[in-house]
Amino acid sequence: MWRLRIKKAGFTIIEVMCSFSIFTILFLTAMYIKLCTIKMQAYDDKIQLYTEYIQDIKTEILSNISNNQLDELIREGNIYISNEKLNEECLRNGNINNLFTSSFTRDKPYLKISAISGDLENIELYLHVDIVGRQENITAKFYKGNYK
Repeated sequence: MWRLRIKKAGFTIIEVMCSFSIFTILFLTAMYIKLCTIKMQAYDDKIQLYTEYIQDIKTEILSNISNNQLDELIREGNIYISNEKLNEECLRNGNINNLFTSSFTRDKPYLKISAISGDLENIELYLHVDIVGRQENITAKFYKGNYK
């Protein structure tokens, strides 16, 4: 009878290590992509939140503050909204005049207002924030006054 001469061995340790290395590289790449996606989603959510805050402040200034009150705020040096007052509850419930203060802390987020007086006031809002370790400045420029 003929002897079968199959000398093919099974998997070697090198084949197992290579397949494990390829799997590990693919897994780490997938985890890195997922982590970047989560960071980007958190960044987008914060930007959207702060954009809503600056829009709410802009609407309040246009609707509830006269030009004289705005000029008085700026003359007195009340041009900052601190991070304690820069939240949804304070913006919705509080009087916009009470939110502005002259004390300045570098704790982010904070908002600074500037205005150029005249018949038509040029108002600029600068929101300084720190989002996911990145410093961002959100700016809103608009006009308030007597349009001719």
